[in-house]
Amino acid sequence: MKHYHFSCGNSSDGAVGFCARVRAHSREEALDIICKVLPEDLPVKVRGLFGEPEDNERVDYVEVYFGVDNITVDDIDEVSDDTTHS
Repeated sequence: MKHYHFSCGNSSDGAVGFCARVRAHSREEALDIICKVLPEDLPVKVRGLFGEPEDNERVDYVEVYFGVDNITVDDIDEVSDDTTHS
């Protein structure tokens, strides 16, 4: 198996980005796995994590959405050997 690193979006250039590393036998299998495990959306708990308490109180919610249909093997930017598992 190898490690396949996905880099999707770029928060340095855009509003949102994420990365993930998946162990798989091929790029296609890694893509299948990441698409299966990502939720369609993910709520973010804001209160108490960042910012001033009064700022946190003014945020009703933050929801992050994953467009798994838009993730492709082209989003794999690094492949490395898995030396920890056989």
